[in-house]
Amino acid sequence: MVGDKEETLGDEGERVKRRFAKISA
Repeated sequence: MVGDKEETLGDEGERVKRRFAKISA
């Protein structure tokens, strides 16, 4: 359960970072 949550948050985190990168750029 914890592993799945961490993986899900990690995927979402990467997407958010990419979105912020595009907004910054």
